[in-house]
Amino acid sequence: GGVGVTRATLATSTAALIIGDFKFSLYGMDPDSERFVAARHRVFERSAVRLLFLCEHNGGLYTKAGQFISTASGMPAPFTRELSKLQDSAKPLTWEDVRGVIAAELGPRAVEDLAVAGAAVPTLGAGVGGSGSGSGGVDAGGGAGGVGASSSSSGSGGSG
Repeated sequence: GGVGVTRATLATSTAALIIGDFKFSLYGMDPDSERFVAARHRVFERSAVRLLFLCEHNGGLYTKAGQFISTASGMPAPFTRELSKLQDSAKPLTWEDVRGVIAAELGPRAVEDLAVAGAAVPTLGAGVGGSGSGSGGVDAGGGAGGVGASSSSSGSGGSG
């Protein structure tokens, strides 16, 4: 559909822009020079801002990927700093919101099957690791913050 094409176009153009920025900004420089290191840092800064925009605009899996990148060891500081903004920006959804989406996408029986499997109402926190505030929701970016979190029937409480 149109949304998928729009997301793919933005992702492709962002990737091309980042790659082009690296190629043109660092072209012909000695990788061991201070000039190269300074220029590369500026490209990291620009690229991190571009990637943050992509993740925020496209949402869903892009938000989750950005959250993951922000916590990955070895990432340049600008990426960690910019993408960490995604950790707290995801809006929580109630279990009823999630249940409605599951029912609409997979049918009402899917919600019943989850309950039978012991996943009636997951207690989920915001963020990749599930160590959120225990709001009992999932983020609007499309994912559960605490995969493997404990379950309860009320949808509230701390995350596991």
